[in-house]
Amino acid sequence: MAKLTKEIHQKVLKKYRKGTQTYLAYAYLVRGNRLSTGEFFNICGAMRLPNKICNLRADGVPIKDRTLNNKTREKEYWIDEDDLEIFRGVN
Repeated sequence: MAKLTKEIHQKVLKKYRKGTQTYLAYAYLVRGNRLSTGEFFNICGAMRLPNKICNLRADGVPIKDRTLNNKTREKEYWIDEDDLEIFRGVN
């Protein structure tokens, strides 16, 4: 999977308006946080995190995931620290 580049970052910021669920998910992940489907529901009351992740991946964002619970299909998503290197030194 490719690294998160400045071009991908700018594309995502331009494509998704602030306050949209996809923007919120991206903003949370790009800060180095992990985000589960349950947390996403608590943050914005939406159950469609996998759809938002799919959209971001299609835009080139290198998002990793793992299954937390097979019965409920709850997943956790994150962007590896190495993939976030474009943000090092940026306040």
